[in-house]
Amino acid sequence: SFIAAIPFALDVYSVHDNFTAPLPVTNSSAMRTTRKDILSLLILLCNAGVGMPFILCVVSSVLLIQSLWIHTRRMQNNASGFRDPSLEAHMKAIKSVCSLLILYITYFIAFTFLLYDLFLSFSTPKSICIAVMAACPTGHSIVLIWSNPKFREMPARIWHHTKCPVRNTLL
Repeated sequence: SFIAAIPFALDVYSVHDNFTAPLPVTNSSAMRTTRKDILSLLILLCNAGVGMPFILCVVSSVLLIQSLWIHTRRMQNNASGFRDPSLEAHMKAIKSVCSLLILYITYFIAFTFLLYDLFLSFSTPKSICIAVMAACPTGHSIVLIWSNPKFREMPARIWHHTKCPVRNTLL
């Protein structure tokens, strides 16, 4: 994102120029070609700024999942038959990373649909994309909370210490 923003910071692209009226000294077709090249470069830079973090996240997540999977298989082959806590921790880590990867891919797809303005304003698909984008960070937090056993116990402890009349009637 930083590299994609450098040309704008250096004011290489003069976006404040008048795009509709060509200069009297230049050929108008040459000016249109130049503007079209600048527009295509702007689109390319926008896609690079959005796509590069996505590609890096997907590649690193896939490599992490592959590494954990290979390590887990080696641990299973060397296991003595009892349930190994570190083996279970590796499997939980694989599940968490897969869940986070799926959430990020879903977020990126919804973001791309909104970025390219594929839907009409106030349409149902656009509203769904906005809802998905809003839900993905929450889902990310929930995955992290539920993957940690200490955090999973916390709502039960909070519920136990509250003086809720519903809890007393249920017991």
